[in-house]
Amino acid sequence: ALPILFMVNRTVVSSALKFGFETEEEKNGQPVIETKTISNMNGLASDEDFQAVAGEIAPLYNKVPDVVYRVDTVALEAA
Repeated sequence: ALPILFMVNRTVVSSALKFGFETEEEKNGQPVIETKTISNMNGLASDEDFQAVAGEIAPLYNKVPDVVYRVDTVALEAA
């Protein structure tokens, strides 16, 4: 039987920009990643806007991030 598909409305509740910096430390042979999070970002901003903001903020940490994440929390409601 085919699954029944429902229409869903997606609403961004909150967004954050998260940086990952590889440290000199290792745990179980894997590098330890230190993270820094900037909350209260505009969830309607584009990914390109997030990347631009990351480019402006990253130098304030005096190191280059190994990874930059966009973290969105969304509410899903039946349409």
